[in-house]
Amino acid sequence: MKKINIKFIAVFVALAALCSCDKYLTREPMSDYLSGTFYDNEAALRLGANGCYQ
Repeated sequence: MKKINIKFIAVFVALAALCSCDKYLTREPMSDYLSGTFYDNEAALRLGANGCYQ
């Protein structure tokens, strides 16, 4: 009985490890500025310039 439970848990862990969420792993960071859209407005330009002089 114990061997059956261990095998079931091992199969369940293996399946859970192999089934990943691709959309979750390829998201852009929400808290950071993206390099392509950072200098789109004046506030972002000021932040970038102030960051260089600190």
